[in-house]
Amino acid sequence: MKARVSSVFSVSADYAWLYVRKSGTLLYVTKGLLGFEGSNHFPYEWSEGSTIRTRLLFFGFIPAWRHELKFEKISDSSRTLYTNEGGGLVPVWNHLIKIESISEGSCPGLRQSDG
Repeated sequence: MKARVSSVFSVSADYAWLYVRKSGTLLYVTKGLLGFEGSNHFPYEWSEGSTIRTRLLFFGFIPAWRHELKFEKISDSSRTLYTNEGGGLVPVWNHLIKIESISEGSCPGLRQSDG
C-alpha cells in the first residue's frame, strides 16, 4: 500500500528543508498522537546512514511496539530524505520526503509512505 500526501508551505523550499532535517520537527508534527521513547536522545539533525531504535508511545504515553528508523538517503541538493522504517504491527514503513520550490516563498512538501 502507498500513501501520498502533499502540502504547500508559505516559506522558501530551502527554509522548509532545514526543518525536515531536524528531529524536533518529527516530534512537533506527531505531538499529541505519537511519541518516541528516548526522543530526548535523538540527534538535533538526522544524518544519512544513521539508525534510530525507539518504542512508539501512543498519545505520547501508552507504550506500543519497538520501531526502527534507518536514514537511507538525505540529499541537500535534491532536498530529499528517505527512510526505511518498521516494527510491530507495521513491519514496513518507508518514507520519502521531498521539498520542491513552486514559486518564490512557497513550496510543496511531498511525503510518500510505503507500508
